[in-house]
Amino acid sequence: MPESLRATIPGDTSEIVDLVEHPDQRLGPDPEKKRNEIMLGTLQAAFEETKQRLGPNRSMWQWGQLATIQFEHPLSVLASGPEREQMNVGPAPKAGDRTVVGVARYNKDFKVDAGASFRMVFDVGQWDNSVAVNTPGQSGNPSSPHYRDLFPLWLTGKYFPLVYSRSAVDKVTERKIVLVPDESVGHKSPQLRPH
Repeated sequence: MPESLRATIPGDTSEIVDLVEHPDQRLGPDPEKKRNEIMLGTLQAAFEETKQRLGPNRSMWQWGQLATIQFEHPLSVLASGPEREQMNVGPAPKAGDRTVVGVARYNKDFKVDAGASFRMVFDVGQWDNSVAVNTPGQSGNPSSPHYRDLFPLWLTGKYFPLVYSRSAVDKVTERKIVLVPDESVGHKSPQLRPH
């Protein structure tokens, strides 16, 4: 958008659409002509930028080639090669924008930098029918099988059962961790013991 118009153009999407459909004096003495110049100019600029980023063959252009997400472990900068790859999850194509349920905000390089990483759908009264998803997984340990296992579900808008009742939880329990006080040092220092 031309610098001279930035202060006059509204930031709200619905207001922008209204201005495009009904150009007014904010666009100058000939609002329709100015609107058309802006629309054609931005379309041409977007086309050129897309060609630069994705190549000249338009039949190969896909949103997922631009819009991607990667979860980077904070310590991965200290690692290299396979160790770094094990710590980071992605990149992968990511659909969505700021106006949909699968919220995704992109930076200037089309990398997702914000969005809903955790979603829940509750069935109040039938709690065992509830579902949820978290990404990239339930574990913060890169060597755990649950470090990245929810990433594919999250990317495709799928969920896992978020069970609630004792019987439903017992059916899906994979492992229990029991905290047992160490009697030799009092009750201040519990120890972890897999059960």
